[in-house]
Amino acid sequence: MLLLPVIVGVIIILLILRYNLSYISHLSEFHNKYVFADIRVNNRCPFSNRYFAVEVKGSDEKIDFLVSRLTMRLKEKSEIRLAISDAYPNFHYSDRYRQIRPKIVFEADCGEDRAMEEAFKLINKAFR
Repeated sequence: MLLLPVIVGVIIILLILRYNLSYISHLSEFHNKYVFADIRVNNRCPFSNRYFAVEVKGSDEKIDFLVSRLTMRLKEKSEIRLAISDAYPNFHYSDRYRQIRPKIVFEADCGEDRAMEEAFKLINKAFR
C-alpha cells in the first residue's frame, strides 16, 4: 500500500523533469537559430575562384568556392570572411570578418589598395 504512492510520486517527478528538460533544449535551439546565406565572390584577381573559400569565425569550417557563388547554413550570429582555400597553403589573402546576411558579396581585389589608387587619381588630377 505504501509503495503505490511512492511509485506514482516518482513517475510524476520524472515527467516534470522530462518536460522541463525538453523545454530547456527547445530554448537552446531558439538561441542557435540557423539561417542560409547566399555568398558570392566578385573576383578581380588574376586566378580562379577555386582558390577562394569562406571561413567561419571561431570554427575550423572553411567552404571552397567552385564557381562564384555558394550557399551556407550558419548560426544566425556567425561571422565569415573571404580566405584562401586550404588546398593552396602557399597563398595568403586576408579580409575582415562580417556578420552574415541573407546575401553577401565579397570583393576579391589582389591589385593595389583602393585607398592608394584613389589617392593616385587625385594627385594626377591636381597636376593636370
